[in-house]
Amino acid sequence: MATTAQGKIWLAAMGMQERLKWAHEDELPPESELDQIAASGFARNKGENEPEIGALSVPIRDVSGKIAATLSAFGMLNRFDDAMAETALPKLKAAAGDLAAELRASEVRA
Repeated sequence: MATTAQGKIWLAAMGMQERLKWAHEDELPPESELDQIAASGFARNKGENEPEIGALSVPIRDVSGKIAATLSAFGMLNRFDDAMAETALPKLKAAAGDLAAELRASEVRA
């Protein structure tokens, strides 16, 4: 949870007590990193979880604004460089926005 892009998204949305249910305090990313993830709306993994695998993740939020799921792109770290992440991020955010709109519409209808 503390080393994946998706996990970092979830952890950034939690308070400390909830985070500690998922990871030991010494395993958590620094508070400053989690604050930056929460503010920017994305998280990145540069091989922390699996050597040579990079990932970029964005949240999909429900009607209440809570994270319902994440949307991610993965790739070999030597190809998933900063330029690739910069290219993929707006597309991931747009796709997550579309999925969130569908989710909210289905929640409202239910």
